[in-house]
Amino acid sequence: MTNAILLMGSPRGRKSSSNAICLFLQELFEKNGIESQEPFFLRNHVTTEEKMNDMLVTLEQFDIIVLVAPLYDDTSPAIVVKAMEAVSRNSSKYVNKRFFPIINCGLPEPFHITEVAIPIYHKFATTVGLQWVGSLALGAGEGLQGKDGKLLNDTGGFGEKVMKSLERAVESFVTNSEFGDEALEIFSLKIFYNRIMRKFMVWTNNRGWRKMAQKNGGDVAARPYSQ
Repeated sequence: MTNAILLMGSPRGRKSSSNAICLFLQELFEKNGIESQEPFFLRNHVTTEEKMNDMLVTLEQFDIIVLVAPLYDDTSPAIVVKAMEAVSRNSSKYVNKRFFPIINCGLPEPFHITEVAIPIYHKFATTVGLQWVGSLALGAGEGLQGKDGKLLNDTGGFGEKVMKSLERAVESFVTNSEFGDEALEIFSLKIFYNRIMRKFMVWTNNRGWRKMAQKNGGDVAARPYSQ
């Protein structure tokens, strides 16, 4: 029986869009006869050398490796980078395993993912010898509301596009075919390019950054290099 592992690459843990995607995929795997287990949280397995080695042994046991992670500064979170570096050092053990990254970002345009992050993951797969079966780039991943603990089934129309793409991805795993590289806009970009909406989004984000800075003792008005 074909088996797959879901690598959950978000530092946020269970309350993240990445985990919401993983949980939906886990259900799809079970429905389609693909053996799997609960999402494998990378943040719990890259803290020590011993845990890293356990992760590498675990990965050897699966035919399909699905990485679900957010986009941080146009590339991978540190925990994902550490995992990729460890796998690269032991590349001979993972040759020909199928690899499929699913990356989401807060910005609505998926090109923020496809321009830099996806090529990096493709280079990683080529270096290790993994079989690249495609990728899925999700713009406006924050709209899935995983940080609020919601599942994809709870997000209504926002999650519908994503669920359909994930269903097709799993179908490609079952038929052993390539999914291809897909970039998906969860929201219509016309909404974000509206002048009033742009101002609202800027105001909302600035307010959020100020609250976060205040909570953590920072000062957003500081200008340490102005003199």
